[in-house]
Amino acid sequence: MTRYCILLLLPVFFANANAQEGWINYYSSPDLQIDYKRVECHDQANDIHKALVVFRYINLNATPVVVSFNRALWYDGICISCENTAESRFSVDLPAKGIKEGECGLRDKAFFVLERLLNVKSKALTKFELNDIQIKNK
Repeated sequence: MTRYCILLLLPVFFANANAQEGWINYYSSPDLQIDYKRVECHDQANDIHKALVVFRYINLNATPVVVSFNRALWYDGICISCENTAESRFSVDLPAKGIKEGECGLRDKAFFVLERLLNVKSKALTKFELNDIQIKNK
């Protein structure tokens, strides 16, 4: 009986594991969808190992748009970018019905946030916000 129950639970475990690796919706409007997920990036050659939050931007329009926003980041509970300065403002160009997403190795900071370094002691991201999201036709 116990072995039968374990076999029944295995698909549930794997489904939850896959769901945790998928995208999570952060923002939705009739024009735009912004999702995020957590990924680990390992640069073996330079011994850099980090966890990132990466973003995916989906243009739901039939015309190209520019998405802009302010980003606020909290590390260990302290906001390091809550002043809405030029350094905290980002923009992304999206083609009609286009999708762009962050990944390891991408340098454009509109597509990722450092969550923490994995191989050294560092401050950890405790919260992030994308504020004043604006969508303009190109």
